[in-house]
Amino acid sequence: MKRALFAIAATTIATTGSAQALHTTFTFDPADGGQTSILKSLDGINMTIGSFSDQGPLSYIDTPVGNSLPLLIGPTYANFGILPYNSFAITFDQPVKLISYNLNNLWLINGISTTFAQNSLQSIETYTTGLGSKSFNNQFVALANVPISVASTNIGHPDRWAAINSLTVEKQSLPASVPGPLPILGFGAAFGISRRLRRRVALSK
Repeated sequence: MKRALFAIAATTIATTGSAQALHTTFTFDPADGGQTSILKSLDGINMTIGSFSDQGPLSYIDTPVGNSLPLLIGPTYANFGILPYNSFAITFDQPVKLISYNLNNLWLINGISTTFAQNSLQSIETYTTGLGSKSFNNQFVALANVPISVASTNIGHPDRWAAINSLTVEKQSLPASVPGPLPILGFGAAFGISRRLRRRVALSK
């Protein structure tokens, strides 16, 4: 009986795979400035940022407080070479889960929030606390090659802005599996042992 249970357990282990979560953090630097779109490749993931609203494109990313991607930038900062905008799009070439971002600049936060949305899924980020790493309120899985709309509220104050210097996602992968013959052999062994046990029980009566 123990041998039968062992065979079944071995079969279960062989057919059950575990996928380890892989986190990828994209960072922004001066090389990303002055572009109509930004393309970054890391850990086998391609991320494209573009479709900036208003006067865009993103004209300069090395902001006065360091490297960052403005989520919202008011017209006042045109003096620093940063054209104002409050929306853009992010596209990944494979499914990823939105994990976190690092908020490295926030000015005049009253009335500011940013919505990351794809189809019916969305995560609304409200900025009521300080700077630093922030987990997405809704860590949804974004579809491959479908733009994620990033739109921030802008109630007209020329000095408002919010910016991030990194974005972390989780690569989505299928569970690992073993070749087909192994499960078949495991179930076959268990079935054979079970038949022998039933035969012994019958002969002992």
